Amino acid sequence: MDLLQGLREKNWKKLSVKNKLNILQTVANIEAHYLGLNHEVNIETVTLSPNTLGKYCIYTYQIIISLDEIENCSPMDSVKTVAHECYSRPT
Repeated sequence: MDLLQGLREKNWKKLSVKNKLNILQTVANIEAHYLGLNHEVNIETVTLSPNTLGKYCIYTYQIIISLDEIENCSPMDSVKTVAHECYSRPT
């Protein structure tokens, strides 16, 4: 749970992209467990088109989250994107 302290706004702003991804990976693991998935969901970041915050790849079980979102959005916006992509994936 100490890792999740990084979700506080003041802490989030100070974190590297790698550390933010580690926190979001923990969120994805919690969501996958909650949803009863029988596989891991992995988080990666890339530069996506401006209107795309994230996407789910059904072949690799990956959530791709926009680098812009990781760098510039609030931690709660990033968590919402991860949760949305976990939830909207096919089982």
